[in-house]
Amino acid sequence: MSARDEVDKKNMELIKNKAQKYPDLVIKFISSMPRKTSYTKLYYCNYICNFLDYVKKVMCINIYDYNLYKNIKPMDIDSYMEHIRYLDNGNEKSGMYRAAYLAAIKNFFAFLKRNNIIENNPCADTEVPKDKNEHEIVTISDKDMKTIMYNIEHGVGSAAAIAEQRKWKTRDKAIVLLGVTTGLRLGAIIGIDVNDINLEKKTITVVEKGDHKRIIYIGDNTAKAIEDWLCDRDLMINDTKERAVFISRNKTRISADAVQYIMKRVTTGIDKKITPHKMRATCATRLYEQTGDIYLVQQQLGHKSIKNTERYAKVSNERRIQAANILDSLY
Repeated sequence: MSARDEVDKKNMELIKNKAQKYPDLVIKFISSMPRKTSYTKLYYCNYICNFLDYVKKVMCINIYDYNLYKNIKPMDIDSYMEHIRYLDNGNEKSGMYRAAYLAAIKNFFAFLKRNNIIENNPCADTEVPKDKNEHEIVTISDKDMKTIMYNIEHGVGSAAAIAEQRKWKTRDKAIVLLGVTTGLRLGAIIGIDVNDINLEKKTITVVEKGDHKRIIYIGDNTAKAIEDWLCDRDLMINDTKERAVFISRNKTRISADAVQYIMKRVTTGIDKKITPHKMRATCATRLYEQTGDIYLVQQQLGHKSIKNTERYAKVSNERRIQAANILDSLY
């Protein structure tokens, strides 16, 4: 079974476990999107189930009676979008977050319409939420990276926790360096197999979003970090059939949730939330700052459209402050 198949299998199991408490329309809807990745399907499943919880609790609609879906009107969709607008602490959720919910719901009702369960899509004309202010891309600064590497090297937490982390520090370092120097998506990183890596040529064959296979190049520091981890991996793993480069404590392919936990731990002491995706954003932003070549950034990230790359073509706050000080010194 390939790395992609392993991940897809796990995600589909999560979808089935979640959807079994809801009408079979949910599974049928998910099955109607063969070209979507398993990650997207999992998100869509969660979004739709949350929406159906709202329909059942707030609108008092029997979600198992398909005829009643016709009673959901555009104003109900607007009410739901307002319902998810704020977090429990009162802070407003981002427009991007709410837009993701709306995209899933729109697709769900489009599915119902195609199957003659409803006549009109109630959210067809719903305005896509947008952020009021300029969206600042969170990246890992040089100072942040020093903190991360310190936490990886010395550990975080109790003496017992630090002792356990010490066994995995070469793995954690390799994951972070690979993320910030290549800009690979998390799914591609955890999907790398041992035979995908060529340390002599400093290349890695990866399978990315949409089952797109490509070869990426790594530098000396990243290659050394991966080599160090592979040596440690060989000492701790007995199952020669396990092909995954990055493994978890149970000696099988590491999960996305596990990497998220690792990032949360190694970023202890940093006053901003750094998720695994921020490694990709850091790669893109720093590469553009150093080269000014947006097309190079596009190729590095594997974007099909330059529009997806343009959001990274912004000068960092550090560079803005530097510019302000330069200009200020002229007068």
